[in-house]
Parts: sequence; structure tokens; C-alpha cells
Amino acid sequence: MKGNALGRKSFWALVILILAAAPLGAENKDVIIDISRFDSHKINVAVAPFAAWEEIGEDNLGVQIAAIIKNDLNLSGYFTIAEGLDEQKLQSSNLDFSELSRQGVDAVVKGTITRKDDLFILECYLYDTASKVRITGVRYKASQAILRKSVHDFSDEIVFQYTGRKGIAHSKICFVGDLKGQREIYVVDYDGYDLNAVTKEKALVLLPKWTPDGKKIIYTSYKDGNPDLYIINENGSGCKMLSGLQGLNSMARFSPDGKSLAIILSKDGNPELYVLSPAGEIVRRVTNSKSIDSTPSWSPSNRDIVFISDRTGIPQLFVTDSEGVNVRRLIFSNIYTDSPEWSPTGERIVYVSKMQRGEFNIFTTDVSGNYQQQLTSGTKRNENPSWSPDGRFLVLVSNRNGKSQLFVMNNDGSNQRPLFPGELADQFKGEIYTPCWSP
Repeated sequence: MKGNALGRKSFWALVILILAAAPLGAENKDVIIDISRFDSHKINVAVAPFAAWEEIGEDNLGVQIAAIIKNDLNLSGYFTIAEGLDEQKLQSSNLDFSELSRQGVDAVVKGTITRKDDLFILECYLYDTASKVRITGVRYKASQAILRKSVHDFSDEIVFQYTGRKGIAHSKICFVGDLKGQREIYVVDYDGYDLNAVTKEKALVLLPKWTPDGKKIIYTSYKDGNPDLYIINENGSGCKMLSGLQGLNSMARFSPDGKSLAIILSKDGNPELYVLSPAGEIVRRVTNSKSIDSTPSWSPSNRDIVFISDRTGIPQLFVTDSEGVNVRRLIFSNIYTDSPEWSPTGERIVYVSKMQRGEFNIFTTDVSGNYQQQLTSGTKRNENPSWSPDGRFLVLVSNRNGKSQLFVMNNDGSNQRPLFPGELADQFKGEIYTPCWSP
């Protein structure tokens, strides 16, 4: 989509203005949608090309908008997309809801795109074919740079209307990659589009993680010779050091409420788990042993931390409360484990295990440690899993195709697919590391 409004990078994005969050127009009615009627099948949605006025100045923009919504709804897992319908009839102001319903269509998405000066005005509508009424209508006013974000926002609105939960089309993934032969931190939309560089340090950068508001990224950099912790805005501005103690300042992770920062420091010798304030000041030391502790991740309650420790002789999963009391081993095995992350819903923890044949695979466990589920298999490396904000998906790194690339899968391991669509798959010539899905 390079060269059009929805494919251009939004590195310096402007603020989106939602002019109307409530349904547009007086004829709208409250619709109670019984999602239980879709238990046996996904919701079948028809998406019409958006009507675009000539002054838009962009070829096929209405078709591009419809394609984004189709992809968002398909990736959500809640919907199927109705194909083979008459697009002119779908764009008509007089929709034949009865006919669409007979064809198995449950809902229709349509809208318009106009332009005023440097801003696009996007009007989006969702109709229910059974009740023959408009469920919702939203108008967005957006700069060219973030028009794609506006479309994602409406996709999330559709998901919300049917599930009562916010969708994840607005979410992003940060990671380390060597696009140009040098490792830097990048951010990309959850669907693999709109790739942007965050850092341009030309130094070793490691382990990017989002702040709880999804606006900033913390990471470790060797740009001054020591592995120091930095925080930076998503667009690459406002970089500042959070922790520059001698030795490791690494594997940092904010608590979900943003009030604490778990980090691995080695200022006193071996790596230990500490809690810092959001400003980078030491609040307390959490672990105190001769072992190597690493990769902490907070529970959604902000109370507990899962981490890796080799205090039993091999790296294993441990859990502690944030005060360092009640440290307990989570899984009893003799298998190397790494990269734990607590799910946003709190029920499960994802982690990586090294198998007998040397491959690395991804597992989940319940919080009691009594039930494990293997999500990936094979003789390659599957590593660095990170949960989607709704806990329904995971992003991971895998070298199953010869080099480390990003993949996405359902939280039960099904539907594993490359993150980058076919036309974007070759944009990274080198390796990719440590993805993190935004809140």
C-alpha cells in the first residue's frame, strides 16, 4: 500500500479527533444483540467499499478502508467475511436487509470518506440485518498519517458492539530488528502494517517493553558502554535514562498500574530482582540469593511477579510477591525454562522450554503450576512470547523458515501465521528479537 494514504508511515502522527462517539443520526435505535445466537458459527459480516468523493485525491481509498476492516474482523476471530455480494447494492442507501439475511449475512459495514483541507472525515456505520436497524455510527476526523488508526478504531468498535470487550485492532507490537544491518527498536501495527523505527542509536538495544498506557517504551541500551535502562516515546522522541547503575539495568517491566517497575540489577554482583519507582529510584530489593534471576513479569493484580531463577541448578519458573516474601517454585521439572509473561486475564503464564532435542517451544501453565499446555512444536526455536491485550493471542519469534521472524497464534497454539503479510514479509533482511504486544 506504499504511496497511498493508508500505507504511508505515521512516524509523526497527529492527534485523532473523534467528533462523535455516539451513534450518528436521529433514526438510530438501541439494539440488544444476543451473541449467543452465534454460538454455532462466527458472525458473518459484509463490508462495502466506502464511498469516496473525488476530492479525496487517493485512488481506491474506499476499497482500502473496507479491506482493512475485513482484515481486522477476520483476525479478531469473532467474524467471517461475506464475499461474492453485489457491492453496488451494499453501497446503496436502501439496503435489502431481508435478502442479505437470507444469504446468511448477519451484519453490514459501510461508510463514506471525504476530505476537508488536510483532514479526512470518515463516517462508519454498522447495521444488523435481522433487526434492520443501524447498531452504531461513528465519525472520525483524522490526518492522513493516522487515517489507518481511525479505521482500526472502528473495527474495535464493531468488536465491542458484539462482545462488550474492546478489540485489539488499535494495538501495536514493538521489537528489536536489524532492518538495515543494525539492531534498532521498531513499532508495527498488530496486523504487520505501518512499520516505524523508534531508535536510531547504532548501538546494541535490548528487550523493549511498553508502558501501561501504551505511549512509551522502556529498553536497555549500550550506547554509553553500560547496559542502562531508557524510556522513549513511541515516535522516538523524548528519550531519557531511567536507571544507569553500574552493571545490568535490564529486563525491566512496569506493573499494570504503572506505579512500580520490576528490573534486574547487578550493581552488587550477581543479577537480582528489584522494584523501582516509575522515576527509576530503587524502592526495594526483592530477591537475595547467589543465583541468577531474570525476566520478571507482573500479575494483573500488581501483587505478584513471575521470574526465572537458576537457584535449583537450572533456570526455572518462580513466583514471588512484590515484597520478596513467599518465593515459590512454580513448575517442578528438569527442563530449561525462560521468558515468562503473565496473561492480561491472570489465569495463565506463558513461557519457553528447551526440549530434549535442543529445540525451544512455547508452553502455558496455570498459576498453580499444575497444568501445562504445549503451544508450538518442531525442531526449531520458538521464543519470546507476548500476550495480546485481550489475552486471546500471542506474538512470538520463530526461525522455522530459516531466520528469526515474528509469528502470531491463538492462545491455544492454533492458527500460527507470520505477522507480516506477504507483501511486507521481505522488509526485514536480518533477524528479529523480543516482541512485546502493547496494552
